[in-house]
Amino acid sequence: MYKWQKVRVLRQKGESIKGIAKKLKISRNTVRKYLRSDAPPCFHARQYERHLDPYKEEIKGMLEKGYIGTRIYNELRGIGYEGSLSTVHRYISGIKKESKIKELATTRVETPPGKQLQYDWKEWQLPIGGSVVKVYIHEVVLSYSRKKYYCSSLSITTMDVIRAIARGVEYFGGVTDEIVIDNPRQMVITHSKGGAIRYNDEFLRFCGLYGIEPQACRPYRARTKGKAERPFYYIQEHLLRGLEVEDIAQFDRLLHEFTEKYNRRPHSELKESPEERFKIEREALRPIPHVEP
Repeated sequence: MYKWQKVRVLRQKGESIKGIAKKLKISRNTVRKYLRSDAPPCFHARQYERHLDPYKEEIKGMLEKGYIGTRIYNELRGIGYEGSLSTVHRYISGIKKESKIKELATTRVETPPGKQLQYDWKEWQLPIGGSVVKVYIHEVVLSYSRKKYYCSSLSITTMDVIRAIARGVEYFGGVTDEIVIDNPRQMVITHSKGGAIRYNDEFLRFCGLYGIEPQACRPYRARTKGKAERPFYYIQEHLLRGLEVEDIAQFDRLLHEFTEKYNRRPHSELKESPEERFKIEREALRPIPHVEP
C-alpha cells in the first residue's frame, strides 16, 4: 500500500518511471503495475515488528550508548530473543527513521507556496428546524496563503473526510504536495509514540490518486498543525455560536458566505488577506488529476 502511494505521488510530480524505480528501490515493472492500477495492493503487516516490540526500550537504550547492530543482537540473545540478526538490523533502521520523524514533527515552520494543506474537523450541536442536530464542520487550509475552505456533513466517516478534502482541492483549483492531519481512525489506524504510522487504506488510496503525501501529527502534539486548529475559534465565535437555521442547505450557504468573507479579511499575523497571498500560491499548485468517481 505505501509503495503504491509513493509511486503515485512521485508520478504526479513528474518523476519518470526509471527515476521512481531508483528512488523506491523497486523494479520498473512494479512501478508500471502500480501506475496502471487505481486500487492499491493488499497490506500485510510484517511479523518482525511484533517479535521485537517487547525489546524496543532495551534496543533504544543500547542505541543511545552507541552499540552497533551485532552487539545489540548478541545482547538480545542473552535476554531471550531467538530471531535473526537481519531482523534486528531492520528493526534498528525503523527506530532511527522514527527518531527523525519525531525531530521534524516538533517544530511548526512556515511552508512555501503549493507545498502543504492542512485538514481538520469540528463537531457542533446546531439547532436545525427547531431540533438540535450534531453536525461536523470540515476545514481545509492552504498553509502558505491561509486560504480556507469550509463544508459540513452529518456524519464523520472516512468517505465524509475524503469528500471534504476533495471539495477543498476543487475550491482551490489545484493540489499541494502534502496534507497535514491529526490522528483520527478515519485517516490513521495506528501512530506509535516513536512515529511509525499506518494509515487507513481508503484514505491512503485517495492520497495516492491525488498525488498527495499524508503527514500525521505526533499523537497529542496537534500544535504542529496550528494553521488548521486556531481558525476554528474564529468560526465558532463569529458564525456558529448562537446560530439557528431552518435546514442544512441554509447552513451550507452561510458556511460558503463565511468562507468567502474570511478569505478576504486581512490575516492577523500576515497583515494581508489569504486571497492576496493566494495569487502567489495558485501558480504553485499542481493540476488536479482526473480521478474516476
